[in-house]
Amino acid sequence: MNRSDVDKNTTEFAKCTELVQEKAGRGEYKYNFSDLIAASVALPLHLLVSVPLLLFLNNLQEFYSTSGTMLLYLAGIAAAAAVLLFFILYFSGSRIKNFLIPVLAFILLSTWVQSQLLSWHYGSFDGSPLEIHLRDGRAFDGLIWLSLAALCFGIARKKPGLFKNVFLVFLFFTAGNLVFSVAQPRERIAGTGTSESITLSWRNAFSYSSRSNIILLILDAFQSDYFNEYLEKNPDYAKKLPGFTYYPDALATDYYTHRSLPAIMSGQHYNNEGSYTAYLQNAYKTFSVPAKLHDAGYSVGIYNYFTLAQSMYRPEFLKSFADNYKSDGEDFTPYYGKEVRQLLWTSLFQAVPHLCKDAVYSNFIMDVPANLDRDIFRKDLKSQRRVAFSEPRFLVYHLQGLHDPQYLDGKKVPDTRENVSRIAEILAELIEDMTGSLQRLGIYDRTALMIVGDHGLQWTNSNIHYGNYSAGNKPAEPPLGSFAKKVRAIPLVLFKPMGQSGGFQVSDRPVSLLDIAPTLLESAGLETAGSYGGESLLQPGSRPRIRHFYTSEYTNRGKGALYEYAVSGFSWYDSSWTFTGNSYTGKGVKRVLLDNCLPWKLYSCGMAGTGRQFFDEGWAPDGEREHVLVESVGTITLPLADPAKNYRLQLYFSNTQTETEVIVRIAGQEQGKYSLRPDCSIDLEVPGSLLTTVPNQPEASPVPAKAHLAPVPVPSAYRMSVSLCKTEAVSVKLSSLELTAL
Repeated sequence: MNRSDVDKNTTEFAKCTELVQEKAGRGEYKYNFSDLIAASVALPLHLLVSVPLLLFLNNLQEFYSTSGTMLLYLAGIAAAAAVLLFFILYFSGSRIKNFLIPVLAFILLSTWVQSQLLSWHYGSFDGSPLEIHLRDGRAFDGLIWLSLAALCFGIARKKPGLFKNVFLVFLFFTAGNLVFSVAQPRERIAGTGTSESITLSWRNAFSYSSRSNIILLILDAFQSDYFNEYLEKNPDYAKKLPGFTYYPDALATDYYTHRSLPAIMSGQHYNNEGSYTAYLQNAYKTFSVPAKLHDAGYSVGIYNYFTLAQSMYRPEFLKSFADNYKSDGEDFTPYYGKEVRQLLWTSLFQAVPHLCKDAVYSNFIMDVPANLDRDIFRKDLKSQRRVAFSEPRFLVYHLQGLHDPQYLDGKKVPDTRENVSRIAEILAELIEDMTGSLQRLGIYDRTALMIVGDHGLQWTNSNIHYGNYSAGNKPAEPPLGSFAKKVRAIPLVLFKPMGQSGGFQVSDRPVSLLDIAPTLLESAGLETAGSYGGESLLQPGSRPRIRHFYTSEYTNRGKGALYEYAVSGFSWYDSSWTFTGNSYTGKGVKRVLLDNCLPWKLYSCGMAGTGRQFFDEGWAPDGEREHVLVESVGTITLPLADPAKNYRLQLYFSNTQTETEVIVRIAGQEQGKYSLRPDCSIDLEVPGSLLTTVPNQPEASPVPAKAHLAPVPVPSAYRMSVSLCKTEAVSVKLSSLELTAL
């Protein structure tokens, strides 16, 4: 080869180098086979396996599927997506590859940052309102997405070879994170993870017994005043419910389904004591109505139509006593597909920026169903109703009821009073269909039928239609705040006992949803004494009766402390409600204060006393209207809004057995020794200088725009601390106290 040939080859090589550099400058980088593999696998592994599987593992209690089953489904979907991506990239031209690779890298980086670092809290996906506002500080995550887009396309222009490293790093960390997460021990109901596949049969959903039937129809969030309003407008409707009694003075235990449903089914309430998983397992398998009736020879069928309550009907609970939960898949309906779809849509919700979340939630997670469960139920009831069992039958139906989201004429509508009342009318017709079907089958007298809401619907007192109960609604002082969630505590309760077919009645009896289990069990002739906190409606009710409702911070429900309210009168009235001072946490019962002590207000003592929250160590409620000093020393703590004043404190005692003496101290300083006689009082003048201040007392949070977000009330940091010391071992009972500003 002569020198001219060498120069020519050198020139050609230089031109080729310049061409490659020019193409690289224009983004036309030549990606090899391994680049395409890394790009095809990284995004599906992250978005279709890592994000949804971690959501699944952190919310095991929400799903039927086992971990292994879910992993197989997700891995299969991700593998299919990876193969599709690879073929698209492999058969694309150079310019398309140079566009798609940066796009994949951008989506991978952005969704990882969003799901791992910017995972905002919006509420629970149970139909309750989510906090998604376009004008929100969380919308700044869109700027991060734009920055990552600029970064990725900048790399594509300058150093496109870096993308392979990006994909490989993500593959390494994603795989490691998955292995670590799967290996972590997680609380799960016993029985999960077995190879047995449980499926759900709907074949006998409307097959009844010729001998005896007990039916529990749960209409989710059916607030009692909607039914009362419907009765007022349609008085003839009562004739369509022969043998029924309506109990307007009803009280739920909790304000959302995941706590109230187990209480209905088992008569056992969870007060954050021990594991929630252990509570569910024990409540369902040991105390629940279906378990007890199954043991008594009943054929049990449990049919949940309400998608948002699905996680409370898991096979782990029900397969041992519900005859329609079977391991044989023939003629049964699988549920895995729906769970995988919902999990993937929820993962997408977590991975997209704030501005896109409402669209994902509205269109995919809470999309309008093709057929509402109430329509399906009514259609199937009329077409499938039959008498097909000789053994006694217990059936549970759970429908959406009035729960969000509301639909009318196939369209989602706001939860205004008018719209919800229209849905209540449809549900009244559904109840009529139920009773009419049982009558047509000739088994109405052999059926006990309980129809309940598991809690109320609305959040503020203005959302109650008192109707014919308006006269007794006296204002309370201080007013019962939104944190108590009173309106969520008044569910519908209708009951028709076995053998009853007379006139419709309205009872003033105070009832609790804890009464459902003992009532249904007694309907089957089973003993319930000592095992259940409620009362059977087949027995005379106790009067007066104190029931309890438990609320919490909405944004921390399921994990935060429960705050206990005692309800001693008609459940719709603020004046019937009293905070007990008990806060239930995972570490036991804690005494807390929510309200200031108001001057010139007489506070009563006892289980239903308006001053119950002020009594600390050493005291115990004794009956409805007294507190007894059970220790040698008892303390009373009174939060005061105005520390600049002097006060007079009057303590009223009752039923002291003999004359005795007590020593009274204010803020640790002895005020004197006082003689007590039956039905006497002690008057104390307390200078403002004796008030103490709680250190680091948080300020009250501002009132939120939406009532369901009401924070835990915070009383004043100024306290009057009163202690009473007995001088001898005799009974000391306090009936009331009153504070006067001087």
